[in-house]
Amino acid sequence: MESVWISDGKGAWVRGECDASDRSRGGVISVRVHPHGESVKFFNVNAIEVFPANPLEAEVVEDVLQLPVANHPCVLHEIVRRCTHSLYTTWSGPVLISVNPWRAVPGYRAEDALQA
Repeated sequence: MESVWISDGKGAWVRGECDASDRSRGGVISVRVHPHGESVKFFNVNAIEVFPANPLEAEVVEDVLQLPVANHPCVLHEIVRRCTHSLYTTWSGPVLISVNPWRAVPGYRAEDALQA
């Protein structure tokens, strides 16, 4: 089984699994998804709408270009993973991506920067 991402149809990505040989053949494939706290669901998805996922045990990286697979859902997933570790900035090569955590973060206020 291969770990993949599929769209949930609402603008988010959902991790699932599919048979790698099905994905390489193309056409419509069956993707197994196990949402948090819900039973396993199967979705029939066009193969071109299925994106490979990085291994779950992959380390959090500082630069998304270091990801083994750097497609749209993998990059977004990595940014979310970094935010859960209170890491609100991520590099993509020479570009800095900054996420607003919508809460006060020590060390990011102007007064803190001036004292440093």
